[in-house]
Amino acid sequence: TSLSGGSNPTTFNISAAYSAIQFVSALSDQNKNQTASVGLSLGHSSLNQKLTVSVNGRYTYTNTNEVSIGGTPNMAPNLPPIFDEKGNLNYGAFRYPGAQGSFPFAGLFQPGNANTYSLSGGMNIGYKPIKGLDIGLALGYSYLSAKSKYFFTIASYDPIDSPVGTAYFGNNGNISYNVNPMLSYSRYIGKGNLRISLAGTLN
Repeated sequence: TSLSGGSNPTTFNISAAYSAIQFVSALSDQNKNQTASVGLSLGHSSLNQKLTVSVNGRYTYTNTNEVSIGGTPNMAPNLPPIFDEKGNLNYGAFRYPGAQGSFPFAGLFQPGNANTYSLSGGMNIGYKPIKGLDIGLALGYSYLSAKSKYFFTIASYDPIDSPVGTAYFGNNGNISYNVNPMLSYSRYIGKGNLRISLAGTLN
């Protein structure tokens, strides 16, 4: 969804979006990906068109929940029930020599969650003090944060192995920026065109 408006010398645009992906499976309510974002942009120019300024920004949030159903496509269709009468994972029916620690449906009790947050923005400034001379400055900023957590619960392991539950947490962030000045001059000399350009980048 977006909304645009304004008129010379100022215009604007506001946008928002949301999406949800739900995986088609027996655990579709626990496996989903949701993303929401909002953006804003503004543009302005002086009445004599010598100065132009534009600003933009966007914020995005993503949330992902995941649980593994487990199993493999080549498993027999007449497997024992995954859960016992008490609602616990039916480890006893899957115990056989060499199967220690390899219960195929342990992922049902090993949930994971990940969140990402991103913020980006920029500004562009242009100025034409005299004919043929262009002065510009572009500024950019970006922030990204990612947080995750995964749980390997005791209930997801066969109790005969005296299991211990574990949890993993992750937290990462990154900030970047850039500054790009620009200067150019052009004019006709006789039948030729002289053009000089200078540009720089700072990150």
